[in-house]
Amino acid sequence: MNKTYKLYALSGVVGYLLLLIIAFGMAPIPSTDTHVLSSDTTAQTQKQQTETEQEKMQQQQQSHQDSQIVTPKEDVTQPHDKISSEFVEPQAQIPDPTETSQKTEFTEPSSQKLDVKDELPLPQAKLDSTPGIVHPLNIETFDLMKQSSDVWIVKFFRPTCGYCTAFAPDYITLAQTYSANDNLAFGEVNCADYMDVCKNNSISGVPSVRLFYKGKISKFTESRNLDNLKKWINDYLKANVPSS
Repeated sequence: MNKTYKLYALSGVVGYLLLLIIAFGMAPIPSTDTHVLSSDTTAQTQKQQTETEQEKMQQQQQSHQDSQIVTPKEDVTQPHDKISSEFVEPQAQIPDPTETSQKTEFTEPSSQKLDVKDELPLPQAKLDSTPGIVHPLNIETFDLMKQSSDVWIVKFFRPTCGYCTAFAPDYITLAQTYSANDNLAFGEVNCADYMDVCKNNSISGVPSVRLFYKGKISKFTESRNLDNLKKWINDYLKANVPSS
């Protein structure tokens, strides 16, 4: 019986040992690979911490350098595009009454002063009615001619007109024919220079001859020769101008 008890006791111890062996056999045994991985992870973590610390140190150095940069002050004495927000209203300088020596008086040059007696009158147009001569008329003398009490024979022409050039000698001869008549004068108007005078007197073609006497106008319409012109003038003088 003692042997049997010993066998059971021994078998129980063996079974217990087997259970322990089985239990330890199921527990995870750290392998070499796991150890290596753990070491690599630790090294990587340390490397990241080192890099982070270096970045922080660089940032601190950069901040220190930036703080030492001095911003130049703006030179307000030079021209600038920016408008200052401060406006200083200009003040007028009040002259000192005692500083009379600095007062400047403007004196108009004596050469610019003109007395009334020194002013020259404007030249006035003068109408020449000397008989036997053909008198050139302009705007002013033409108006004076219309106001005259004399009988005026006026030729309207243009220098570039061939008929006018051919008629010019006969017209001069006509004027000379009446040189003894003090109440009869001869004139001519250049329509190239005084177009308005010709238009205002209804001159549509040149050469044209008109007779003016006290506001009345007579138009010569016959053939331009000395005989026809003389007859036209004599008939008008007999009918409208009293004999002296």
